Amino acid sequence: MRRGLPLLVAFALATAAAPRARALDTIGVDEIKAGMTGYGLSVFSGTKIERFRVTVVGILKDAFPGQHMVLARLAKWDDTSFDVVHTGVIAGMSGSPIYLGEPPRLAGALAYGWSFNKEPVCGITPIANMMAEQARPYAEASGAWLPRPAAGSGMLVPVATPLVVCGMGRRAFARLKDELKDTGLEPCEGGSGSGGGGGDPTELAKLCTAGGAVAVSFATGDMEMSAVGTITYVDGAQVVAFGHPFLLAGEVSMPMAPATIDYVVSTLQRAFKLGSPLGTVGRLEHDRQAAVVGRIGKTAPMVEFTARLRHRQAKTDRTFRCKAVDHPFFTPMICNMALGSFIEVAEPNTRDYALHYTLRLTLAGRKDPVVYTDVSADSGDIYGGRMLGALNMLWNNALERARIQKVELDAEIVTGDHAARIAGLTIHPVAPRAGETVTIDVALVRKDLPDARATVTLALPKDLAPGPYVITVVGGDGYRAPAPAARDLTQLIAGLGRLERGNALLAVLDLPRIQLDHGGIPLPNLPHSALGALLPTSRAADLGAAPVDMVARTLTPFVIQGQMQIAIEVKGGIVK
Repeated sequence: MRRGLPLLVAFALATAAAPRARALDTIGVDEIKAGMTGYGLSVFSGTKIERFRVTVVGILKDAFPGQHMVLARLAKWDDTSFDVVHTGVIAGMSGSPIYLGEPPRLAGALAYGWSFNKEPVCGITPIANMMAEQARPYAEASGAWLPRPAAGSGMLVPVATPLVVCGMGRRAFARLKDELKDTGLEPCEGGSGSGGGGGDPTELAKLCTAGGAVAVSFATGDMEMSAVGTITYVDGAQVVAFGHPFLLAGEVSMPMAPATIDYVVSTLQRAFKLGSPLGTVGRLEHDRQAAVVGRIGKTAPMVEFTARLRHRQAKTDRTFRCKAVDHPFFTPMICNMALGSFIEVAEPNTRDYALHYTLRLTLAGRKDPVVYTDVSADSGDIYGGRMLGALNMLWNNALERARIQKVELDAEIVTGDHAARIAGLTIHPVAPRAGETVTIDVALVRKDLPDARATVTLALPKDLAPGPYVITVVGGDGYRAPAPAARDLTQLIAGLGRLERGNALLAVLDLPRIQLDHGGIPLPNLPHSALGALLPTSRAADLGAAPVDMVARTLTPFVIQGQMQIAIEVKGGIVK
């Protein structure tokens, strides 16, 4: 209990230090006219807030449902200030407060623009719409999000949000860009900040002010990801920013921090800010159409990732750690990128190695962790492999949200080609009787290495009817045991435990029968007389059925790929 006191005290001090709001002096859209001038505030280097000139071009009435849009042209404030004419509207300027009139009053936030725009013209979200979002009550974070449509040259879109990444492998970064193409987040490689740690919360809270840079931390630690924007205004402990939706996710819970801007990169497509968080002071709570709203002094839960990677040949042993935001879409994506990056660092040659691993997952509300052990040789596609597939099966299930608190990977990397493909089958006897054991000899082909052979034996059921049957020989990665659909998270986790290992060679006989289950509990060899008790309408929803396979397996030194089938003719009579 005592260990949490310093943090609570620090956050209380941070909240007390947050700028106290005086009544905002604002100007409504009905008062704004073309030709009006004013200024905006934003950070272009470090934490220094600078001015830039703004001239109103016009008003777009009902640009969005219930929301007008003010169009304005930007210019340098003076000869020594940052040149926004040269860069145009910069990704990361979202939320920059705009003041118009004399005396200057807060009109809203720079928030919208056009792709490949040749002029520094922006769209301003009116302050009244932003204040309405601030007034919403906060409930539990839903974690939903809506993808943004691809932006055309004539489409008014939110100014892109730079997602500054460090500690990520090159292949992981390329995949991240593809994963985020519909979110409005623009991944860019930068340097490390202090992440979710360091800094005096009281002093850091003072940087949360109109025009200051703000970061939303997606991941901290050995891999960092932070989205960078600008604060429009601060009202007590509430921080209002962006002027457009971040992910349009409604209630969220993400770490929020003041940020420093390292550099503004100007490209032909768009300029963007490289920045990093200075230390968490609160959490983002609302992600709405007209603004995002955070609160100083609140904490956001994070999912812990630990990856211990040992390399058999190199004799290295490294442990990587990071934390990620708790979100049903972004948490598994970050986990995929983090674990993939750490493996990429430990073994850059992604084509010729095997990964022997144990994955341990700690879930909220469950006493025992979920433990999954396997071996994989994913030919360079760690992101599409079984290890992360098992994680995604839990995170993306439609039954109930799996609140994973900790992911621990313990893995050994073994270089060399450890995959083998099934190339041929022979069986003896070819015409067995019920109850007899058949032996299947499997030819395995290996890339650039000598071929190999493996044997698997299958005992036929004594009550197997005479006739033709097919035996499928397949690797563990390619087989899913038939089972009734999971009805809850507990049954889904149990299904994870039934997955076959990647180095297993299976012989599968598809039997002409089904197995019933009741409430997810298998009912093998159920007498027909017992069916009547299970069929009333009140219990029918709990009754399920699935085909029955007979499976024999043997473990091999290889990760088995592919499958083949062989036909048999079962003769009459029973082997005693």
